[in-house]
Amino acid sequence: MVSARAMNLVYALLLIHFLVLPSEVLIVEAKTIVKTVSAKAFITAKSSKFGIGIEGVAPDQNGNVYAVGFGGDGTSGIGTVAGPTGAVEQKLLMKDQTASLSFNGLRFLPLSPALAENFELRGLAAEVKTHQVLLMLKSKRDGRTRGSVFCRNDSMIQPNDIAVAPKLGVIYMSGGAYGNVKTVVGHGDLWMCKAKDSFYKTSRDDLGPIPATRLGLFGLTNGIDVSPDEKFLYLTESFHEFGEPKSNVIWKFDINQKTGEVDVTKKTLLVDFEKLDGSGYIDLDGIRCDKEGNLFVTKNGRQGEVVKISPKGELLLRIKLRGVFETTNLDFGGPDGKSLYISGKCVANPDLGCVDVWTDNPVPGRAWTEFQNN
Repeated sequence: MVSARAMNLVYALLLIHFLVLPSEVLIVEAKTIVKTVSAKAFITAKSSKFGIGIEGVAPDQNGNVYAVGFGGDGTSGIGTVAGPTGAVEQKLLMKDQTASLSFNGLRFLPLSPALAENFELRGLAAEVKTHQVLLMLKSKRDGRTRGSVFCRNDSMIQPNDIAVAPKLGVIYMSGGAYGNVKTVVGHGDLWMCKAKDSFYKTSRDDLGPIPATRLGLFGLTNGIDVSPDEKFLYLTESFHEFGEPKSNVIWKFDINQKTGEVDVTKKTLLVDFEKLDGSGYIDLDGIRCDKEGNLFVTKNGRQGEVVKISPKGELLLRIKLRGVFETTNLDFGGPDGKSLYISGKCVANPDLGCVDVWTDNPVPGRAWTEFQNN
């Protein structure tokens, strides 16, 4: 039989335990709750004129939004996905009639005063097969869009996607050799092409071709963009094992304000997706900044998703997609520049390309904003 004195001692010890060590009993791990929103179906499988290779979403200075893969026969056609009002609009801009070219990344440049006299549109398309960036100029005289070499180097792995620093007159290109079972450094690269002057001041004799300079070798590089102030370059890098993604990160580089170059040995890790949310096994694809420098990142996995990342690398938002999976690229457009158009394969028909749209970003996209300020 336990004495009353012994029982009192036990009670006293228990009381001391809870008073002195309340954290062991009450502590709950604090985790940030990330808001999840849903995009809306925009171009659906029923109406799509885009094929499985839909890519390279980009706005122009007239308010149109374009993508690669128009016509459904690979990636040799470029067409609109939305008009200036933000409504669905699917019209051909340019097509390689031989179907021998393969476009991927797509960006549009401001029209300088010297070019605006004769042209109504200037764009760039990353062409994978011939290792070049193609310059597109749409004539005011006959309305035709013609292509020529802007920059090229046979040592480029692709290029895959394009980022533009218009004030510096520089473009950056990513690229990756995705056919390897195991990724090693050298299966991806980073290049730049620098014009003679700012893209806002381009003269008629500065339309290319211009030299392409390799800045460094990496694992598989894909998504790429420049911060709104043109001080930083962002680049995705992934490594695969047995043909499947193992790690996915975003690097941040300082841009030399005189030369436009970046020192790849001084990269800063912005996001490691395995550490961020355990999604290192899902490949990243296109990335784009908004006016405030937040990054919108496509997750090219089975389930369509876009995440919003702050300039400090914080996860701010998840955007779930309705009609799209294996998400490829994205950018802002619409009348106020706050509508995010997101491309990928159609859920209802994987042989077609579809587009979803999310219209609730508080600020417009970076590229859209630059056209308004031009």
